[in-house]
Amino acid sequence: MEGGATPSPRLLVVLLVEDSRTDAEFVESMLGRNPAVRFDVAVVGTLADGLTWLARHAADVVLLDLTLPDSEGLATYRAVRNRNPHVPVVVMTGLQETGLGQTAVQQGAQDFLTKGSVTEERLADTLLYAVERARRAEAHVLRDPLTGLATTPLLNERITEALARCERDKRLVAALVLGLGGFAGIDPRFGPNAGEELLFGVAERLCEVFPPPVAVGRVAVDEFAAVLEGLLRTSNAERAAQRILGALAPEMKLGAGTLRVPASVGIAFGRQPADAPRLLERARAAMSEQRRRAGPGVRLAP
Repeated sequence: MEGGATPSPRLLVVLLVEDSRTDAEFVESMLGRNPAVRFDVAVVGTLADGLTWLARHAADVVLLDLTLPDSEGLATYRAVRNRNPHVPVVVMTGLQETGLGQTAVQQGAQDFLTKGSVTEERLADTLLYAVERARRAEAHVLRDPLTGLATTPLLNERITEALARCERDKRLVAALVLGLGGFAGIDPRFGPNAGEELLFGVAERLCEVFPPPVAVGRVAVDEFAAVLEGLLRTSNAERAAQRILGALAPEMKLGAGTLRVPASVGIAFGRQPADAPRLLERARAAMSEQRRRAGPGVRLAP
């Protein structure tokens, strides 16, 4: 490189869910000595705190102790997987629990590590390989494991196909992205499984608004999308967005309580196949702008 400069270490954000402060400090110390990668480690001590952190921040990988004060065993892994299916998870088990780690891998975890036998090199390599495998696999995951809805790759396929048809027919394709408000506070308020209940309930209501052949998907932790085709005018999509907000208006039962779900919708339109790659991205940007500036409501992408 010019001037003999050395490249900056790669940055990897790790969420460490570990209730033992001693074990957490040991992991942080090992990762901190890696010369090739800068690991930015966030530490929480319970499953509930981990789910809340993931609702508010982006992690490249989760390092998850399966035995926590508020959750034990495979249920701990499934809660993280269902909430954040796109984030790779490496689980940690005790010396006598290797079978538990193997079962977690069979259910979708990227790998497992056994406490007491992890070296610096093994720890760093395991996290790096988990991230790379997840990135390669993401393009082939077509259904969300919690809701059964389409994932982003499948929605993008449907958008491309719809735009090809609508270009011939001189019609519009619309991508609608729905973002839930206040999702990070659901588990602390209603309990550790309330977030999953909410996501599943929202998915059900969306499918009632948009039965097949409309493609409905989950595209982020608290974001959903629908692809509408064959539209004559933009107002068709705006009315569809209002139907979404209307479907979410009735209170939803969560545990022993109820919640009225605030939501924002962004809409982007496409007319030709060249519009496909950025259609969902544009709709998401419009939704984020609506949520940031005005709260619940509908916004069209420029």
